[in-house]
Amino acid sequence: MLAAIHHRNRTGEGDHLDVALVDVYYSYHEANVHVHSGSGGTVSPTRQGSHFSYLCPCGVFRGTGGFLIIMAMLRHWPDFCRAIERPDLSEDPTLSDDPGRLARRDELTEIIETWLTKFPDIQTAVDHLGNFDVPCAPILSVGETLENPHLRERGTVRTVDDPLHGPFEMPGHPIKWRRLPNNIPLEAPTLGQHNESILANVLERSAEDIDTLSRDGVLFSKNH
Repeated sequence: MLAAIHHRNRTGEGDHLDVALVDVYYSYHEANVHVHSGSGGTVSPTRQGSHFSYLCPCGVFRGTGGFLIIMAMLRHWPDFCRAIERPDLSEDPTLSDDPGRLARRDELTEIIETWLTKFPDIQTAVDHLGNFDVPCAPILSVGETLENPHLRERGTVRTVDDPLHGPFEMPGHPIKWRRLPNNIPLEAPTLGQHNESILANVLERSAEDIDTLSRDGVLFSKNH
């Protein structure tokens, strides 16, 4: 929308934006479409469970007490081998590229998940891999996200104090402004909460009129 507005401001020409939900979903295929097309159909991405179909090691791995995602493909492979203290894997020519590693994915998954058992929990493993610049992150439940320090500090998880329900957590706004307040206070008004202020201050109705409308059931409010 901003691009269309910018185009209008530059050219004086308006536009019409057509955004279909199926188009958005299809764009989430990431690399699947062009991998299938570019390979002439020899690679046919489909459901792969916990792991990518064309990169390795790349997917969800079991650790102590939970799961984490590790993306140790491409240039991160040597870094990962150093992190797990397996230089022999990095030096193995059959594991030098993703197709070679994909052919031995089950073997590598067993090696990785066995190595992960050395750590007392998922976060300790994530911290260790981070020291070697290996992209990784814990797999969190919804409940765990509510207490995650990073997500709370970012405002990704925010607390709203509802006048009826009380405090509860909800997703924060994903766009952060540098010079404007983020996650401004939210309070949903109760039914008819502002009847009197709108009638008196905006429509300039008298107190007698407002009382009559309330008595006759034209106005209704509910605060519980």
